[in-house]
This record gives sequence, structure tokens and C-alpha cells, in this order.
Amino acid sequence: MDTASKHQKDSQENLTPFIEKKVKCPVCGEESLHIFLKDRTFVIERREEDGFISKYYWVKPEYSRYNLHQYFFWHCVHCKFTEEKSTFLKPPQELTLRQKYLIKRYRSLYQEDPVINHLSRYIRYPYTDFLSQVSLHYLAIYIQQFIGEHEADFLKIARFYHRLYWMFQAAESPTKPNDRTNLVEEYLEYYKLIQSNFVNGLASLEELHQWLDKQIRLEKEQGLSGWINFEEQLGQLYKTMIQHMDDILMRLNEYDKIGSEMRKIVSSESGDQLSTPFHEYGSYIEFLQQVTTYWPTIPLDKQAVIRSAIEAYQDIIRNKILEDKKLKLFQVFKYVIHFYLKLQDYENAFYMTQRLLDKANAFRDAAERRLKRLQVIQDDRVDSRLLAEYIQKTEEVIHQYSLKRDSIQEAKIENDYKKAREIYLNNRNLSLDELRALLLQSHIDDSIVNKICEEKKKESKKGIFQIFKF
Repeated sequence: MDTASKHQKDSQENLTPFIEKKVKCPVCGEESLHIFLKDRTFVIERREEDGFISKYYWVKPEYSRYNLHQYFFWHCVHCKFTEEKSTFLKPPQELTLRQKYLIKRYRSLYQEDPVINHLSRYIRYPYTDFLSQVSLHYLAIYIQQFIGEHEADFLKIARFYHRLYWMFQAAESPTKPNDRTNLVEEYLEYYKLIQSNFVNGLASLEELHQWLDKQIRLEKEQGLSGWINFEEQLGQLYKTMIQHMDDILMRLNEYDKIGSEMRKIVSSESGDQLSTPFHEYGSYIEFLQQVTTYWPTIPLDKQAVIRSAIEAYQDIIRNKILEDKKLKLFQVFKYVIHFYLKLQDYENAFYMTQRLLDKANAFRDAAERRLKRLQVIQDDRVDSRLLAEYIQKTEEVIHQYSLKRDSIQEAKIENDYKKAREIYLNNRNLSLDELRALLLQSHIDDSIVNKICEEKKKESKKGIFQIFKF
């Protein structure tokens, strides 16, 4: 290559944040062109608790048209094998037995597999678009299942589901703020305020009605006139207002539904590529639905992806894969807790937090005992400085997640109040025992159940909205 051609090639490469490389596929042996990001091409501004890079910038303005989240999986354009870069780059003799078995299984099955054929149908590679990358994530996850449940690489499957969740996150994060989204949120704030004021108004009405009942009763006992002169009128007025309660609640529900529908409309305008038309399909999700016959557990929305990630991480815990690598195991627990909180499943989040704390405390105590023994009996096989570092990191986990456990408990109580209010409002005619059973069945905290059931006993006197006064 002459100097001019080399200079032109270098200039062209400087316009992109990635490097091109031709590599043979470990399955079919055919060569494909792949790309991977150069070092130090971007700067992270914000990383979420689960590792998702939610805000970043490229070091060169020429890179700004590229998406950071589109450069992870490598894909063979010939046999559609999709995996991490490292699997393509490893010499055959360095592959693990599990990797060799997966490649052998894939080689014998891929040509007639309807899921692989369908998911790879519209993939652009190596210069991918966003939805091509999403398809690569689904393909990579599906291919890992070829090896069978008992031989599966649980660490890799969990990591792939986790990355698929990131793709859903990226799909919902438009590059520019949407003013109409802000307007919808303002509308919903107004709705919440109206709902709150209405419920408070009903509670105040109950207080007034009880106060008048007391005054009229005292006037009757003392033989006085006053409020008793308006007893019938006040009773009818109270009855009329209560009769309108259900109608107003239904109207409030309509406001809520309109807000939800408007949010969907604005979301479709905000660049959520998973919901917009995709080739001959109404949406990319509709495209995915075509494989459900052959892949019944395929997750088709963000919450389903989160549940799949949780299940995959739970497989790591259940199979004790990281029992001898405690700090990595603690990270798995952190991810599970994070995802449960994303689902607002505070009960399981609290349970997993307590399990993490139990394991961390046990490991810390055992490590401290080992460190003390080393002070008496030297053991060259154990690095005391490394052991002390493990203890320190574990202490940090214990401190952080002790605080998080308390915040999760508080969030559960707050969420349970909201759930209890909805259950109570929608089941006003239940008996005390039936109400208690329904609340417990809904996993409402015992303290809230007891409080509501205590108030239920006084319902005839105090009115059903009193317990929800803010």
C-alpha cells in the first residue's frame, strides 16, 4: 500500500469509533467481517446501578452518529452463529468443552431451525442498525439454549438477558427530550392531585357528619334545639353526596385511563423503535411474536426480559456456581435485587437483600477468623493482604445493603398502603374476615392489614375513607 492510500485509509478509520476485522466462524469456518470499538473512544457520564451506560459522549464529534450499545455480539453472516467476540477469536484448541459442545450442536441444527431463520432475516451486519442489534441479542440467547438446561452456561445466559434489558432501556431513551412527554406527566400530576383532594374531601365529609351526629345526640339528651332542627335535611344531604361517590370515582378512573392512553401515544412519537412498524410487521415486537410457537419463553417486553434475567441469575445462585467467588456472587445478588425493584416487587427484593446480608456476614466472619489464625500460624498459600481487602469490600456490601434493606422495607410499606387503598375501595362490601384474607393474599404488610381491619370494625361510624386521609 502506497503512502497516499495508507493516509486515506487512516483518515477514513478516524471517522469511525470502531476497527474492522475479518475472522473465520468457529462453526462453519467461513470468513466474515466484524467490527469492534477502539479503546478510549467515549467517556461515560452516568452509569446506572446495574451497569447500563445511560449517558455518555464520544471523544470525537465525528462519532456522534453511532450508538454505543450496538457493538457487543459478533455474528456469522453465513451460518448465523452469534456469540461474544472472544468465542470467535479463540483458537479451536482453547475453547472450553462446553463451547465445543455448543458449536457441535449448533452445526448440526441451525440450518433447519425456524427461530434462527426468522430472527436473522432482517439483520444487517457488521454495520448494524439498532433493531439488528436487538435481534442479535435474541439470537445469542436462543443459541445458548442449544446445549441443554443441565449443561448451559448460566453466567453467560444471565449476562445476555441483562444486556437485552439494556437494549430495551436504550430503545426507551430518546436522544432528545420530548416536550409532550413532560406535558403528559404534568397532566398525571394534576390527576393525582384531584384524586387526593377528592379522597380528603370525602374524609372531611365523614368527620363533619360524625360531628353533627354527636351534636344532635347531645341535644336530644339535653332537650335542646339547634342542629336537631336540621337533622332530616343534614341526613338527606349527606346521603345524596355519598350516592355520588361511585360516579365520581368512575370519572376519576376515566381521567387516569386517558392519561395512560396519551402516554402510549407520546411514547410512540419518542422514538421507541420496538413499537414502530418493522418491514411488513406492525412493530418489531410483532415480528418477534412469530417465533413463540418454537420459543414459548421468549420475553417480548421489558418486564418479561427483567423476569428472564432474574431467573437466569437465580440459576447461578441455585446451582452454586460462584460459591467460591463470593464477591462475584454478591454482585449477582445485587443484580437480582435491582431487577426486583424495577418490577416493584419489594417483597422479593427484601428477601434477596436479607439473603445477601446473611451470606456477606458469614463470609466476613469466616475471613476474619482466617486472618486472625494467620497472625498465629503463617500460611504462604494465603495472601493476608488480599484477604483483608476481601473483608473490607464485604464490609462495604454489608453497610450499603443494610441501608438498602431499610429503604426497601419503607418502599414496601408505602406501596402496600396504595395497594390496600385500592383493594378497600373496590371491595367495600366484604366482611372483616374476607377483607383480611384478601389483603393477606395480596401480600400486604401485617401492620397495614391490622390497621385497616381495625378501622373496618368502625366503618359504620367513621366511614370508609377516613383511614386514607392524607
